[in-house]
Amino acid sequence: PHGRFRSAMDAAGQLATRLGGFVTRQSSSGSRVHTGMLVLRVPAARFTQARLGLERLGRATHESVSGQDVTQQFVDLGARLENLRSQQAALRRLMRRAQTVSDTIRVQNVLQGVELQAEQTQGDLDYLHNRAALSTITVSLAEAGARPAPPAHASALWRAGVRSVHAATGVVTAVIVGAGIVIPIAILVLLAVLIGRLAAPWAAPLAARGRRLKG
Repeated sequence: PHGRFRSAMDAAGQLATRLGGFVTRQSSSGSRVHTGMLVLRVPAARFTQARLGLERLGRATHESVSGQDVTQQFVDLGARLENLRSQQAALRRLMRRAQTVSDTIRVQNVLQGVELQAEQTQGDLDYLHNRAALSTITVSLAEAGARPAPPAHASALWRAGVRSVHAATGVVTAVIVGAGIVIPIAILVLLAVLIGRLAAPWAAPLAARGRRLKG
């Protein structure tokens, strides 16, 4: 029923607020059966709490967790900003020692360029801090009988899974979660092993067929 769908949408937004986050985007559509989407930002430290809370809103049909290690970017940008700050200090000293107006103008032009680069680098650092501090969670909700739109990177297998469960009763929830910081190496290794096992039954026949074609 539509009332339950609306309650689930509201509960997702309230969960983000309760955990110290907020809703950045929200949309819904449908007249008889309804679908909706929310993009939430929650503190990274409360990411797992938010994910578990969202799963309780309905039946999860798909969940994907991804992240990015930005440690090296922090180090590189920090070093670049420190270097630019040093250049600023040196140029200001040089400008104070300038003997002519033309020398002052030349140094000032260079200084302005360095200051602009420093501001841009600081902005990049602030953006990374924001990404590391907050996780992004995209939630797709659909009533029974509706098919939630798959994410842009969804596989054909996931789409098939959605088709197989769209007739179930109650509110169906598909949760796509972006952790925003780091994927543990163990998860990547596990995924590689699982993909290898899934591909194994088809590998030998395909290889044999390739040899026959070459022959």
